[in-house]
Amino acid sequence: SAQGSPRPNTPSPSLSSHMTFFRSLYLEEGPVRDQRGDLVVVRWHRTVSTWVTALLTGGFAIQAMVEPTGTAPGWQASPGRLTQNRKCPAVLGIRARRC
Repeated sequence: SAQGSPRPNTPSPSLSSHMTFFRSLYLEEGPVRDQRGDLVVVRWHRTVSTWVTALLTGGFAIQAMVEPTGTAPGWQASPGRLTQNRKCPAVLGIRARRC
């Protein structure tokens, strides 16, 4: 997609098609438009390597990285998320300290 113009995030009906969608767009960085009802959120997608490179070139040393899959109450509220997050975590946490 053109930089500055959000690509739509089209949810898939099944987990396998969702994962195919995710893999096909993961390397495409830039804004992604999510719409749920009347709520529209534009988020900026970056690859893990982009984040790590930015930290390293900014003079940071990476101390730890974690990809949490969530908590039991969250899995009970949305059972499909556990399976989805085990295949591709939705969150990446990085602890870094300026050198």
